[in-house]
Amino acid sequence: YKEINIPYVFRNKISPARRLSGGGTVFHDKGNVNFTFILNKKNKKVDFKAHTLPIVKYLQTIGLNPEFSERNDLFLSRKKI
Repeated sequence: YKEINIPYVFRNKISPARRLSGGGTVFHDKGNVNFTFILNKKNKKVDFKAHTLPIVKYLQTIGLNPEFSERNDLFLSRKKI
């Protein structure tokens, strides 16, 4: 709740949800791309870098140079994507 405008969220009937991965607040609306990995395994530790690598490789094929941070974030030109 520290990262959202609570009156705005409820006034506009936006349903906030907590992501298990952390990573701060995001807003999902038309025109953006979001992805989720659903795993069925006993080990609850997720290797975000391994799962994000295909996205990094694709972005490189279209001439972009994403960077993967220690906090499991992807950056382009020092901006989080």
